[in-house]
Amino acid sequence: YNTHAQASYHKEGESDEYGDVRMGQMKEIRDFLKNKSNPKNPAIFAGDFNCTAGMKEYDFLVKEADLQRMLTVATEWDHVFAVRKANWEYTASPTRLLTSAKTENGEEIRLSDHDGYMTTITIKNKNTSK
Repeated sequence: YNTHAQASYHKEGESDEYGDVRMGQMKEIRDFLKNKSNPKNPAIFAGDFNCTAGMKEYDFLVKEADLQRMLTVATEWDHVFAVRKANWEYTASPTRLLTSAKTENGEEIRLSDHDGYMTTITIKNKNTSK
Protein backbone atom coordinates (compact mmCIF):
# COMPACT_ATOMS: atom_id res chain seq x y z
CA TYR A 1 0.00 0.00 0.00
CA ASN A 2 1.09 3.64 -0.33
CA THR A 3 -0.05 7.10 0.66
CA HIS A 4 0.65 10.79 0.29
CA ALA A 5 -0.58 12.53 3.43
CA GLN A 6 -1.50 16.21 3.81
CA ALA A 7 1.47 18.57 4.05
CA SER A 8 1.67 21.45 6.53
CA TYR A 9 1.70 25.04 5.33
CA HIS A 10 1.55 26.89 8.64
CA LYS A 11 4.32 28.99 10.14
CA GLU A 12 5.80 28.22 13.54
CA GLY A 13 3.49 29.44 16.28
CA GLU A 14 0.40 29.35 14.04
CA SER A 15 -2.44 26.86 14.33
CA ASP A 16 -1.83 23.73 12.26
CA GLU A 17 -5.19 22.72 10.84
CA TYR A 18 -3.27 20.67 8.28
CA GLY A 19 -1.98 18.55 11.16
CA ASP A 20 -5.59 17.85 12.10
CA VAL A 21 -6.32 16.74 8.53
CA ARG A 22 -3.21 14.55 8.55
CA MET A 23 -4.23 12.97 11.89
CA GLY A 24 -7.60 12.14 10.33
CA GLN A 25 -5.75 10.49 7.46
CA MET A 26 -3.63 8.46 9.90
CA LYS A 27 -6.83 7.21 11.57
CA GLU A 28 -8.24 6.24 8.17
CA ILE A 29 -5.02 4.39 7.34
CA ARG A 30 -5.10 2.54 10.66
CA ASP A 31 -8.73 1.54 10.09
CA PHE A 32 -8.01 0.43 6.53
CA LEU A 33 -5.05 -1.71 7.57
CA LYS A 34 -6.96 -3.27 10.48
CA ASN A 35 -10.14 -3.96 8.47
CA LYS A 36 -9.03 -4.57 4.88
CA SER A 37 -5.53 -6.00 4.99
CA ASN A 38 -5.65 -9.80 4.77
CA PRO A 39 -3.98 -11.19 7.92
CA LYS A 40 -2.78 -14.23 5.94
CA ASN A 41 -0.66 -12.08 3.61
CA PRO A 42 2.37 -9.91 4.34
CA ALA A 43 1.97 -6.20 3.69
CA ILE A 44 4.23 -3.20 3.12
CA PHE A 45 3.02 0.37 3.56
CA ALA A 46 5.07 3.25 2.16
CA GLY A 47 4.79 6.84 1.08
CA ASP A 48 5.10 10.51 1.85
CA PHE A 49 3.52 10.72 5.29
CA ASN A 50 4.45 14.41 5.74
CA CYS A 51 5.30 13.73 9.38
CA THR A 52 8.37 12.53 11.24
CA ALA A 53 9.07 10.29 14.21
CA GLY A 54 8.08 12.20 17.33
CA MET A 55 5.16 13.97 15.68
CA LYS A 56 1.79 12.91 17.09
CA GLU A 57 0.47 11.73 13.72
CA TYR A 58 3.49 9.51 13.04
CA ASP A 59 3.63 8.07 16.55
CA PHE A 60 -0.13 7.40 16.51
CA LEU A 61 0.01 5.51 13.22
CA VAL A 62 3.05 3.40 14.09
CA LYS A 63 1.55 2.36 17.42
CA GLU A 64 -2.10 1.96 16.45
CA ALA A 65 -1.49 0.19 13.12
CA ASP A 66 1.36 -1.90 14.61
CA LEU A 67 3.89 -0.90 11.97
CA GLN A 68 7.56 -1.89 11.81
CA ARG A 69 9.88 0.73 10.29
CA MET A 70 11.92 -0.75 7.45
CA LEU A 71 14.25 2.07 6.44
CA THR A 72 17.62 1.87 8.20
CA VAL A 73 18.38 5.60 7.97
CA ALA A 74 16.62 8.58 9.50
CA THR A 75 14.13 10.19 7.13
CA GLU A 76 11.83 13.16 7.37
CA TRP A 77 8.57 12.70 5.49
CA ASP A 78 9.00 9.50 3.53
CA HIS A 79 8.71 6.14 5.24
CA VAL A 80 8.48 2.42 4.51
CA PHE A 81 6.77 0.17 7.03
CA ALA A 82 5.94 -3.51 7.34
CA VAL A 83 2.48 -4.25 8.68
CA ARG A 84 3.13 -6.62 11.59
CA LYS A 85 1.27 -9.88 11.27
CA ALA A 86 1.56 -13.05 13.35
CA ASN A 87 2.93 -15.29 10.58
CA TRP A 88 5.39 -12.91 8.95
CA GLU A 89 8.89 -11.71 9.71
CA TYR A 90 10.44 -8.76 7.88
CA THR A 91 14.11 -7.76 7.58
CA ALA A 92 15.59 -4.90 5.57
CA SER A 93 18.90 -4.40 3.83
CA PRO A 94 20.79 -1.17 4.51
CA THR A 95 18.87 1.75 3.02
CA ARG A 96 20.45 3.69 0.16
CA LEU A 97 19.83 7.40 -0.35
CA LEU A 98 18.80 8.33 -3.91
CA THR A 99 19.07 12.03 -4.67
CA SER A 100 19.61 12.25 -8.41
CA ALA A 101 20.11 10.30 -11.62
CA LYS A 102 21.99 10.89 -14.84
CA THR A 103 20.17 11.26 -18.13
CA GLU A 104 21.39 9.64 -21.35
CA ASN A 105 23.45 12.78 -22.13
CA GLY A 106 25.07 12.75 -18.67
CA GLU A 107 23.00 15.55 -17.16
CA GLU A 108 22.31 15.03 -13.46
CA ILE A 109 18.69 15.61 -12.44
CA ARG A 110 16.80 15.46 -9.14
CA LEU A 111 14.35 12.59 -8.91
CA SER A 112 11.81 14.41 -6.75
CA ASP A 113 11.33 17.31 -4.38
CA HIS A 114 12.25 14.75 -1.66
CA ASP A 115 15.26 12.49 -1.44
CA GLY A 116 14.50 8.93 -2.44
CA TYR A 117 15.32 5.80 -0.47
CA MET A 118 15.89 2.24 -1.58
CA THR A 119 15.93 -0.87 0.55
CA THR A 120 15.33 -4.54 -0.04
CA ILE A 121 12.85 -6.17 2.32
CA THR A 122 13.01 -9.90 2.94
CA ILE A 123 9.71 -11.41 4.01
CA LYS A 124 9.73 -14.79 5.72
CA ASN A 125 6.77 -16.93 6.72
CA LYS A 126 7.40 -17.96 10.33
CA ASN A 127 5.49 -21.22 9.81
CA THR A 128 7.53 -22.47 6.86
CA SER A 129 11.08 -22.33 5.62
CA LYS A 130 10.05 -19.90 2.83
